[in-house]
Amino acid sequence: MKKFCIKLGLYALVALIVSNLIAVGCFMCLRNSDMFKPSFLIRNIPVDSEFDYVVLGTSTAFTGIDTQLVDSLLQINGINIALDGMSYEGQAMMLSHFIAHGFKTNYCILGIDRSVSYKQDVFSMNEFYFLPFINEDYVYDSFYNREHDWLKIRAYSRYCPILGLAYYNQQLYFSSLLAAIKPHYRHRFNQKGNTAYPDTHLSSEQHEKTSDTITHVNNAVSAIEQICKDNNIKLIWYLPPRSGNTIVDSVFNQNRIIINSRELFEGKEDLFMYDFVHVNSKGRAKATMSLCDSLINRGLLMSKFTEN
Repeated sequence: MKKFCIKLGLYALVALIVSNLIAVGCFMCLRNSDMFKPSFLIRNIPVDSEFDYVVLGTSTAFTGIDTQLVDSLLQINGINIALDGMSYEGQAMMLSHFIAHGFKTNYCILGIDRSVSYKQDVFSMNEFYFLPFINEDYVYDSFYNREHDWLKIRAYSRYCPILGLAYYNQQLYFSSLLAAIKPHYRHRFNQKGNTAYPDTHLSSEQHEKTSDTITHVNNAVSAIEQICKDNNIKLIWYLPPRSGNTIVDSVFNQNRIIINSRELFEGKEDLFMYDFVHVNSKGRAKATMSLCDSLINRGLLMSKFTEN
């Protein structure tokens, strides 16, 4: 019985070592590929690159602002670092990731919605984008502080990588195989970090006419605000178009640069909205041009524009 237990223990140890080596290999493949935006940034942008602006935020910012069009209209240089399927905690990680790797920006355009006022400490579906960077303190700390179980699967992947790989097995394992075969493959974004929904239209039955009020921001959004302050980044709060309107409380409005395009497509949702919160590709172009007009009228992001 003793020999059996020893053998069983040895087999378990070997299995643990092998599985962790596989996990390390998967994380390495993803880190050294363009698959997800965090790794794409550090692989394709020279260290110490400076941008006039970055776009940050959830899927409405990811799909709703065309940085190529902004750059063309204003003769400036920006990039979309917004992440789809990611909470504001994840967006804060992305901004920290951007800064930690030596990149700089003058402005951050943060796409917001009513969820900025909600308490958020749950994990969104695409948090695994950052597991290949679990050894970075800003990733580890974010995971550790938000995981409340005794086994912090994401945070403890720093010490036992198989935890994260096993938890996100379908997303990470198959993505790492594709990354190994096609390291330059990008998951739903172009070289400027943009993507768009197709030109399908929102039917009248899909309209969700709601009126939201933003009164304050949650801890994650406050963290983004503080990161910007600490790094001399001017923060622009952008409310992209949607079906329905959003009221910005006067207290929230104080000392913040806010561009509210919520009602831009009111009465024209059938033409420019993919669903009640996302614009289609035609809507993205018109929303981006409207954003540029607002930036010009507010005297923002105009250094190169005025020179030309």
